[in-house]
Amino acid sequence: MEVDISKKVNRIVVFGLAGIVAAALICSAAVWFWHSHRAYMTVKDAKIASTMVSVKAQAPGTIEEILVADGDAVSPGEVIAKIKVKVSDEQIKQLEQSLDLAKKHYTEVLAGTTVAKPVSGGTAVDAGASQADVDRAAKTRDRMQQLYAIGAISAVRYQQAEAQYEAVAAAAGGSQESAPSYESVSTPSSPEAIKAAQTQINQAQLALDTAKKNMEATEITAPIAGTLYYTEAKAGTDIAEGQPIFNIGDAANIWLELSLTKEQKDAVRLGQFVSYTIDGKDMQGTVLDIEEPKAAEQSDAGATENAPAADAGADTVKVKVSLPSDVSDDIKPGVAAIARIALNG
Repeated sequence: MEVDISKKVNRIVVFGLAGIVAAALICSAAVWFWHSHRAYMTVKDAKIASTMVSVKAQAPGTIEEILVADGDAVSPGEVIAKIKVKVSDEQIKQLEQSLDLAKKHYTEVLAGTTVAKPVSGGTAVDAGASQADVDRAAKTRDRMQQLYAIGAISAVRYQQAEAQYEAVAAAAGGSQESAPSYESVSTPSSPEAIKAAQTQINQAQLALDTAKKNMEATEITAPIAGTLYYTEAKAGTDIAEGQPIFNIGDAANIWLELSLTKEQKDAVRLGQFVSYTIDGKDMQGTVLDIEEPKAAEQSDAGATENAPAADAGADTVKVKVSLPSDVSDDIKPGVAAIARIALNG
């Protein structure tokens, strides 16, 4: 006997679908109710932050021209300012001469010290030498002294000229003297003297290299891509080597930063979902880092709808929130945002 079950199947299908639809409506209503009654903490003074890189002067000088405006986006290697360095060609020439003298001194130290030692006998000088003879001997002695002072002759030759003058001067007084003879005796230099001479060369070479490098440091370039911010420096300002001229917010390392009180921080956890609005655009991210409280910064806490702003000097906590990977170039350090953090669930 055949039984027609089509009506039963139809009833099951109809009522089953109705049940599924009803369950979906109930779930949707539950989700809506949960969201509408969910507690949020709204941080109104959130802002975009980033790692800051200082751009420093490579040489002392004067800022001649600034080629970018405060807040401009810059690229790695882009020239952002020009510097007039304080190194002249005359200074370079003087440093080169100092290096040459240091090298010459080092050679002399390696050769050792030559000392004139008197020996017996000498050159006889007739008594009764004239004043003209004395003058000539004095002139010769003075000339030898000048040459010796600049290193053109040895100490022995200078001492011989000095002895000759003394002998002629004595002869002019009526006595017969004998000009003493000298022999050269070399004494090796000590290791300390050689090391000191080498140090002089190294210092002179470093000074010359630094000056030449400074002459080439006429441009300041951006080391990274990001947003540039002025310091106190401006065109016409004198700067020292190593002085920060600009700050650049690293475009490759930016985030949304929230300033919370210690009490507000207790409602936040790593990985927590955060929604925020920047320039009218709604975005989403998660908590990346929660800084420990510290009072030293004396910064105001974020004003929220659920809690008043903290008093000046209260502990504050910096919370980092991720940004979308495809964030636009308009989103740069310093841009304001409003963030909402769910407090339950």
